[in-house]
Amino acid sequence: LADQEGRNSLKLVDQVNFELDLAKKHFTTKPFNARVNVQGTKIALNGCVMEVEENNGFNVKFRVNESSLDTGSLDSLIIRGLEVSFNFRGGEWKEDPRFSLGDADLSFKVSNVETSNKPLGKDINILLTVKNGLFAKEEYAAESNKANYFEILRAKLGDNRIVADVERCSLNIVGSSVNLAGKVELHNPVMKSVADLHLSATDFSRIMKFIYRMHRESFDKIVSTIVTLNDKNISVYSQSDDSLKVDLSYRDSKVKLNDRDLENLI
Repeated sequence: LADQEGRNSLKLVDQVNFELDLAKKHFTTKPFNARVNVQGTKIALNGCVMEVEENNGFNVKFRVNESSLDTGSLDSLIIRGLEVSFNFRGGEWKEDPRFSLGDADLSFKVSNVETSNKPLGKDINILLTVKNGLFAKEEYAAESNKANYFEILRAKLGDNRIVADVERCSLNIVGSSVNLAGKVELHNPVMKSVADLHLSATDFSRIMKFIYRMHRESFDKIVSTIVTLNDKNISVYSQSDDSLKVDLSYRDSKVKLNDRDLENLI
């Protein structure tokens, strides 16, 4: 399968055997291999398994035993133990049949990542959830343009709040432990919404050394931002224990960073 320009393509290396249980509404494949070409990046997927089930909702799980990414310019990446799953529980929204109303979970896991036989990351575990969310049905997705969707979404907020939550997000990058947590509650009007985001990282200098090797411009921007915040008495990096801590919140139309009002600091 390929687009007209030929820049993106999907090639099945071997046949795909699958099992289909209509009574249990369950579909699963046997392990298969595939090759994907996206904007010049060559991706090899080995040991792929896809599982789809309809049980009190819609559940999709995709696992890859080992995959490699070759951009042609940077070192190739080897990813092992990749698992992505999406679960939806809900039904048709009575007020507009073009949308489904319910709760959704998106999970992403990776055992380890290597580049040039050097460890890059491991134990990546991310879970994002949405409660009381609106989702355009596939057959109506094209006609549900962004402007129309957000207008309907804003009207929906008057009845039920929509909550997006980072249930868990932990990973180990070049020896540095990173954790992220957060929640967004959407209300009507939007200014009444509430949001919190918490980011922490240990051995932060290891991440910065890696960023410096990969992308010098990004490294400079991060350092410049940390220095600027420090000049404004907002400490996000602790040199004594080499750690990063960022607490971002939004309440009453005000944004705070590490308990400091950003509006008064800009």
